[in-house]
Amino acid sequence: MLRAKDNPFAVDRIRQICYEPAAESWQSLLARLAAMDYRGAIVGPCGSGKTTLCEDLQTRLQKQGLKTQYLFFSMDIHTTWREIQRVLARHFDVMLVDGADHMAWLTWRALKRRVFREKRGLVVTTHQPGLLGTWYECRTSPALLERIVSRLAPDDFIPYARILESYDRCQGNIRQALRELYDLVGCSI
Repeated sequence: MLRAKDNPFAVDRIRQICYEPAAESWQSLLARLAAMDYRGAIVGPCGSGKTTLCEDLQTRLQKQGLKTQYLFFSMDIHTTWREIQRVLARHFDVMLVDGADHMAWLTWRALKRRVFREKRGLVVTTHQPGLLGTWYECRTSPALLERIVSRLAPDDFIPYARILESYDRCQGNIRQALRELYDLVGCSI
């Protein structure tokens, strides 16, 4: 019986995979973000890599000497304005808000106003464009899922047809497809 931690699609293994920008280098992405005064949106559907990109961006910004703050919002996590104010009181250059479209509209407006007034950067993840100018649009493909699977489970462990089926069944949601493959591997070995 395969132990959960030995499953190639275990969460801790998936988190080791970095975001791989399509058709652009990290250098050009960072240059464009700097030209936007570090204010922009990462846009894409569920499971397209927005959170992974945001986390990788934080690491790269910190390597450039920028101080960052990271906030996460979801339908299940409700952060109060008081908690947000505590974060805003800290010294930072760029705030990263993952799930900005889950914030209450008035909270979003107050956060944006304060960050901009203090001339700080603000990068958000969102499902639809409109909160800030789009800096990067996340997209998925069966080929992307296959590359991720090959990093996690090399040697054609999962046949390409099965990867494609999972991608289609999950409607392009890579996160959901990886969960499905985790269950498949856990049940078949």
